Amino acid sequence: MKYLKLFLLVNIFLLASFTASAATYNVKYIEFRNAMTGPVDWTHYLSVSHVVGYMGDLATPANRKTFDSASSNKAAWATHEVGKAIDENANTLYHDGSGQHYDKSSTKTYLTLSYNTETAIDALSIWAPTSRQSYAKYDIRFFDKAGNLLLTELFDMRNGSRRQTLNLSVPVPAAFFLFAPALLGFIGLRRSARKAKLA
Repeated sequence: MKYLKLFLLVNIFLLASFTASAATYNVKYIEFRNAMTGPVDWTHYLSVSHVVGYMGDLATPANRKTFDSASSNKAAWATHEVGKAIDENANTLYHDGSGQHYDKSSTKTYLTLSYNTETAIDALSIWAPTSRQSYAKYDIRFFDKAGNLLLTELFDMRNGSRRQTLNLSVPVPAAFFLFAPALLGFIGLRRSARKAKLA
């Protein structure tokens, strides 16, 4: 009986964790930053080939939520302007200006991708830079129309496929509240069974 209870408890936790693995956010804009740490070198440039939002199955074209505009707080390098990040061509490249990657303060280069109106998304499809995948470790921040920070995701694309999917996660407090009712229900059932046994 002891092991059965432990088995049930573990399964309830796994179910709650699975339910909390993805979430939908109403997003007005996102910000991309390079998230590389350690001594500053060429891998600290901010580079990305293409980014698109999704709501639902990525295989369905109607679920694509293409960003309407792009901007950056600093100039791009040569012809790699900000629009290259959302131009529907995964072989083009946004790349920040020469020398700007050395600024790792709060004013470091960041790329802003915006919707004209708040748009519900639950994932991003991201293409790492062609021949520069070693740059592709990102700090991605999601904001609503009031400028409130909704979510921060650290996404490491340095290994694996050049195109990867970032499923947006539920914040930890929300995940806890999904798990808590299940746990309380299990405790209630246990007490009910105990009372029935005593009767």
